Amino acid sequence: MAGSAAAALEVDDDFSPAVGAYTPVPDTLELADLPPAVYSRGATAEKVSVLKGQHPQGTCLELLRFLKARDGDVDKAAEMYAAHLEWKRRRRPVDEALVRQRFCFCCKGHDTNGNSLVVYHGDRHSKDTDYGKVIDVIVNAVAQAVDRSRTPERKVTLLAFTVAGTPQDRKMWKEVMKALSDNLPETLAHVLVFPTDMFSRALWGIISCFIDPVTARKVHLLRGGRHPDKLPEYVPPECIPTEFGGLDATNYEPLP
Repeated sequence: MAGSAAAALEVDDDFSPAVGAYTPVPDTLELADLPPAVYSRGATAEKVSVLKGQHPQGTCLELLRFLKARDGDVDKAAEMYAAHLEWKRRRRPVDEALVRQRFCFCCKGHDTNGNSLVVYHGDRHSKDTDYGKVIDVIVNAVAQAVDRSRTPERKVTLLAFTVAGTPQDRKMWKEVMKALSDNLPETLAHVLVFPTDMFSRALWGIISCFIDPVTARKVHLLRGGRHPDKLPEYVPPECIPTEFGGLDATNYEPLP
């Protein structure tokens, strides 16, 4: 079973630098294709099957994530997924002008564990930008990256470049993490924040009190300016953009 899942996830790197995104690969894995390693936190194949009966429009892997987010409680997972569907129904279109600013975009390659990469380039959007629209762009980029992960659980590593000039909005980041936890649960592998200073570490200390503890443990504050020493521990140098000290010379500049 695990072999068929691995085959389904081994896809070509058809990354499009022009739009900063991969061509999505639909999640078509059947329940029998999910490898045993993906089950944890009380989630089982039997519970996925029950949840699938209640929400047939959901994919098995997607429903598994919601189950894990609720520690295997089918009723709570069903309630959470229903709220997610309502969120999708009410969600406004992503502002394409903001997408072209490339303050949050999919990046080529994968991290050391095969997770897709997303970069948040904080200084590319104004503090006056509607932070609701900013959140939409970030969530959209993570959702795109999920479809290109090479791991069985299809997770994403987010590189959060919060250089001087980045709007340090506690409310915005609280809402970003909540939106990801509520609607893309169990998809973040790591959030790598850099460069960091006393202010950003203090800010994170406040934000972390308001988000899911499991999500909070995935956030790592890296020291070392634009070229954090520990970044290659998470992402191979060939997949790190050159501006962050890596070897990926792809043009990720804002689009006209």
